[in-house]
Amino acid sequence: MNKPTICVGIVAYDGLDGQVAEDYMRLMFHLGRRCPEYDFQLAIKFKSEQFRARNAIVQVALQMGADYIWMLDDDHIFDINESGHSSYDLPIKLVKHLEERPEIGVVGALYYQRAGEYYPVIMQDTRDSPHPSFLSHAEISNRMQKVAVTGGGCMMIRASVFDKIGEPWFAPEHDYGTDIQLCSKVIEAGFEVWCDTSLEIGHIKSDKELITSRSRSKDTGVYLPLSRYLDDAMEYMCVPTMGHITDMAIKYDMSDWEKYGDDHEAYYATRGDEQLARQVMYHHQPHMVDAMKRYHQVIDTDNGCYGADFGCGSAPVGFELALMGNKMDFIDVDGSGAYEFTKWRAKKHKVDCGWKLKGPYDYVMMLDSLEHLADWKSHMDRIVDSLKDGGGLIVDFFTNEDHDNPEHITMDHDAVRLYLVSLGMTELNAFLWTKAIIKEEAA
Repeated sequence: MNKPTICVGIVAYDGLDGQVAEDYMRLMFHLGRRCPEYDFQLAIKFKSEQFRARNAIVQVALQMGADYIWMLDDDHIFDINESGHSSYDLPIKLVKHLEERPEIGVVGALYYQRAGEYYPVIMQDTRDSPHPSFLSHAEISNRMQKVAVTGGGCMMIRASVFDKIGEPWFAPEHDYGTDIQLCSKVIEAGFEVWCDTSLEIGHIKSDKELITSRSRSKDTGVYLPLSRYLDDAMEYMCVPTMGHITDMAIKYDMSDWEKYGDDHEAYYATRGDEQLARQVMYHHQPHMVDAMKRYHQVIDTDNGCYGADFGCGSAPVGFELALMGNKMDFIDVDGSGAYEFTKWRAKKHKVDCGWKLKGPYDYVMMLDSLEHLADWKSHMDRIVDSLKDGGGLIVDFFTNEDHDNPEHITMDHDAVRLYLVSLGMTELNAFLWTKAIIKEEAA
């Protein structure tokens, strides 16, 4: 009886990295010596044009009667945990998925981008969007996941799917990469695409640094809460890139502000996805990223605090605190684009949160919100009253000098500062106030 045959197809550049060469030699030795239940073929094609190389690999594999085609790039490392032989069982585990589940046409392993935001190279269809988007780091389940696209740098393909999709299997990458092309065709042919995210391989950067799930967050250019925020915003707005968000943000229109008079809630309720896009773009500015990190450092997430994000909008800071285990209430104008996104995000991540000011709170955040309040005194009364004795008010109002924004109604720093003092609040620094602890008088 003929053994199943796996064609290992490697798309390669000139100048193979030494770490990859050593790792792939160990891989081939392992497959030849320890996996006798399979036959193996090796097809290496230089990558002058990726789609031509992949087509050539498929053609050779089919001519040689391969049952499975394992597409690899030349910049991965399998033994990322220095666990030896078990790391090189990965292709057999992928083939087992295909053997056990005939409905699956393609199955991949987890790896991360080697630049930018270091997204996992796995994509999913989004809300009414023709473009799949990257999964967020939080959506990686460490098990088999049905997806729209799994990364072409490591995908095991059932060879028979190529009989269903017809030639050319891969086309020039003008609009879509070869992995998106293939996975789309496989799904159209009636098969499923999956990724086993319990199987992870490393990705070599151009400077020889190895990118894995453990190392990606160490890069100073990446702040994971911001990555999660951006991932969700792109999914919600059905856009594939930050560039599309920027295009939407510049369309945000405040020219009808005066038309609504004093009915500011009605005004904000008409602000749609452009409001969200504007906030996403704003919170990606370097000084805002630094501020986000500072707020997350100030709040102790280990003790299960109870907080509120008042005037939360898209809640880039507060929502992350909820994900980290804080009980949170989010308060803003129903119908506004950014607030509706926060509600959607809470459902997506199954976050247990409230939508009204209650308390008593360990802290209340007012980030980019106090300046939007006409009747700010009554709001401050309610907020301070909702704080526990010794609770904190985190506010960035006193560093805001944007007097030209028509939405900024309250800009009198001195008046607000004096009023907070009259309510028993103590200013610790430009961003943090605390509520006085009231001692009960002895009977």
